[in-house]
Amino acid sequence: MAKINELDNELFVRPDAETRSRREQLMKELDDILVNYERGNEDKFNLSKTLDNKVEVTIDVGALNPVQNRNDMGLSPVEMEMAPDQYLKQQRCRAEANLIKARIAYKVHSDVALTDNEKKYLNAWMDKSAEMKSLVPNSDIMVPDTPSNLNLEEALSPEDSYLLNSLHRVSINEDLRHEIALSDLVLELANFVDTDIVKKVELSILEDSLKKKWKLADDFKLVEMRNKEIDLVMRQMEEISWRAASQFDKKEQKILEDLVFFDRGGDAFDNAFLDMDRASFD
Repeated sequence: MAKINELDNELFVRPDAETRSRREQLMKELDDILVNYERGNEDKFNLSKTLDNKVEVTIDVGALNPVQNRNDMGLSPVEMEMAPDQYLKQQRCRAEANLIKARIAYKVHSDVALTDNEKKYLNAWMDKSAEMKSLVPNSDIMVPDTPSNLNLEEALSPEDSYLLNSLHRVSINEDLRHEIALSDLVLELANFVDTDIVKKVELSILEDSLKKKWKLADDFKLVEMRNKEIDLVMRQMEEISWRAASQFDKKEQKILEDLVFFDRGGDAFDNAFLDMDRASFD
């Protein structure tokens, strides 16, 4: 750069043609120096280093707080902070409650008569759901503290056992029923229960309670009337769109190929594998 500046100062002394020629020569030498520097410090066969991906990150360490201090008030500990046994116990309890709630909601929706115990459970469920704490995502309304300690032999009648074994790809040995916990079966069945619908029922109860208490307008809503299936389809479409947008077009593929094969084929050994490497881009 010093030589280029010195040349600029001599612009009026030398002829224009000589100045341009000398300047082009110095610029070429400067480019060669920069290229050699990059070659000496970068692995040209490593794509992650060939691309310009340097990022500067600034972190304010003093602003970092423990995870438990960042949780919203009223939320249960995050799953990462739970011991595996504690997490499994919580999921078993939630599965039992959701299965009972889904059964009662189905009966009410289908105008099927409830048993006396189901009526008592429904009344208690509605009273708990009308409280403000049902707004908290992990409020665990009517969730027991401990899961059931019954096994399949104690909990299921012979007719229920036959019905269970009649399901596709279900085969429970009659002699092993006493070894299988009922809570494990409920936990498996919970995968087929739409927990979002259960939560929306609770929010709907709170919604009606708030409308009556505060005389809110009829269009006041706490619940989006959309089922879980639509959400799953939307997530799948978002994933497909994201992956489609992340694909390289032909122009981008050509740029990457030029970067990877820059300055390749300089010797006989490299030429022996050059066609194989290029074929990996097809």
